[in-house]
Amino acid sequence: MVERWHRSLKTALRARLNHKSWIEELPIILLGLRAVPRSDTNVSAAELTFGKTLRLPGDFYDTDRNVNYDSYEYVQKLRQLIDRLKPRPAARNSKHIFVYADLKTCNKVFVRNDTVRKTLQPPYDGPFNVIKRSDKIFTLQLPDREAKFPIDRLKPAYVLNETDVTDETSPQKVHFTPPEFPSPTSCHETPKISRSGRIIRRPGGAGVAVAPHTQAMRQRSRDGLRLHTALSQNAAREQIHYLIW
Repeated sequence: MVERWHRSLKTALRARLNHKSWIEELPIILLGLRAVPRSDTNVSAAELTFGKTLRLPGDFYDTDRNVNYDSYEYVQKLRQLIDRLKPRPAARNSKHIFVYADLKTCNKVFVRNDTVRKTLQPPYDGPFNVIKRSDKIFTLQLPDREAKFPIDRLKPAYVLNETDVTDETSPQKVHFTPPEFPSPTSCHETPKISRSGRIIRRPGGAGVAVAPHTQAMRQRSRDGLRLHTALSQNAAREQIHYLIW
């Protein structure tokens, strides 16, 4: 049954298909197949589904009415209808091209590269000096020659003047004042000594000279430490001797 339905659908498509696509013809073909009565039941598929027949496009007009139009009235209405008709505006096939207003006064321009560019290649080349200009064509000075380019490929270049660049890049005189460093520590400065006899050195004082009397004080502190150690040892021996006896 499905194959028979597909066969009827393909036959209808072949009958109507001319230059349009079959998708555009499919709705009207399905409407006709669902509204045609079947040969065995004499009832259409739409009538079995909705309980009444579908109104096809040809059924919207009543062909049984006999309308007699007056020829003069018909001609007058036809003329009025034709007078109200207006021609359709012509379509614009060309695109509007944007042109920079500064191209009339600028001295340097960029040129758009219309070739197939690489991934990191910039879209514009330049800037180039303008030698001659017209409404449509510009003559530019390239590095090796002069060439003409249409105005739609150009974009004005906003660059600084050479005088401004030289003024900004010219070196300025800077008044340098040498920093003041503290004077080095005098060789006669007396270093600080702790209670144990050690000399307290300040950070960065490795290059400070030591006075001669400082060395004598170091020697005295060492001798005093030795004497104190010897006395402590003698006292410890006497205490042990006393305990034994």
